[in-house]
Order: sequence, then structure tokens, then C-alpha cells
Amino acid sequence: MAVGTSTPELAVGIEAALQGNGSLAVGNIAGTNSFNILFILGLSALLMPLSLEMRTLRFDLPVMAAAALALLPWPGTAC
Repeated sequence: MAVGTSTPELAVGIEAALQGNGSLAVGNIAGTNSFNILFILGLSALLMPLSLEMRTLRFDLPVMAAAALALLPWPGTAC
């Protein structure tokens, strides 16, 4: 199943790399991973509420937010 869901992203990544458009490949990977993580997390939270430890709020959440901000384009750069 993983191969079937990852094949379109692989095709887009290869085509983008061949055309010299690396930002499209990175954006596709980042967007797909973000959606998959958030969709599964949201679906599981609907089925059963998730409990968070204080460590998660203090360390993991800021690190995830920083990683997401690192994927944003710098001002003045073309996307």
C-alpha cells in the first residue's frame, strides 16, 4: 500500500528534478508528509482523544513548529 500511495510523489519528484525545478519536488514531499501526518493524527484524535505529556508541549511542539517554519521560502526568493 505504501508503494501505491508514494508512487505519484515519486513521479512528480523525478519529473521536477529532470526539469530543474527542485523546489517543486521539495514542496511536494513536504506537503504530502504534512498532510499524511496531520490527517492520521486528526483521524485518530476523532476516534480517541490523544493525551499529551508536558514534555511534548515543552520540547516536541516547538521543534515541529521550527521545522515547519524552516520550509517557508525566504523573502525575495522565487518559488
